[in-house]
Amino acid sequence: MQADVAKTTLYFDRNLYKEIKRIALDEGKTITQVIQDTVRKRIHADTPVKKKPFRSKLPKGLHLGKIKGTLRREEIYGFI
Repeated sequence: MQADVAKTTLYFDRNLYKEIKRIALDEGKTITQVIQDTVRKRIHADTPVKKKPFRSKLPKGLHLGKIKGTLRREEIYGFI
């Protein structure tokens, strides 16, 4: 047995235990290894994934929303 382990007792439904045992036999592992692998997968599945920062897909130099030039509102709409 490994030096850095925690020992515990688990209680399983009889049918679930048979399934765990079958998986262990099919994969050539011990029941402990099957349970540890399953718990590790579950823990890592719940770990949040870091999202990449948003980057605009607009080409550089294209400034939408900025007014270029010195036209006044009246000149744009032809009120003068």
